[in-house]
Amino acid sequence: ESSYNKKFNSDHKSNNQQTSFDQPDWKTGVFKFDTLHLNNADFSISRNANVEGNISANKSAITIGDKNAYIDNLAGKNITNNGFDFKQTISTNLSIGETKFTGGITAHNSQIAIGDKAV
Repeated sequence: ESSYNKKFNSDHKSNNQQTSFDQPDWKTGVFKFDTLHLNNADFSISRNANVEGNISANKSAITIGDKNAYIDNLAGKNITNNGFDFKQTISTNLSIGETKFTGGITAHNSQIAIGDKAV
């Protein structure tokens, strides 16, 4: 990857490099389910996510195409060597990736927001 970046002057991440908000090679996650049941929950779909399934919401907030994205600044460096403990430092920034949702939503006493990153 490093030699590719040098040859083609790209910003793709090499192995073990920290994730950044502006990198061009974010992996798109695909999440599939039959029905997701939300009760008094806050559910947000953000950058580079394809979600397929139905949502049943009660007293919940759903955001599809959230403008915020999150990264762990310690990803790949968060091992503490103390059992299952790990460190995490989360940062947020504006998302530049799109979100896709395919399915239906049944909502009772809930809010649904469609952001500008939804397709």
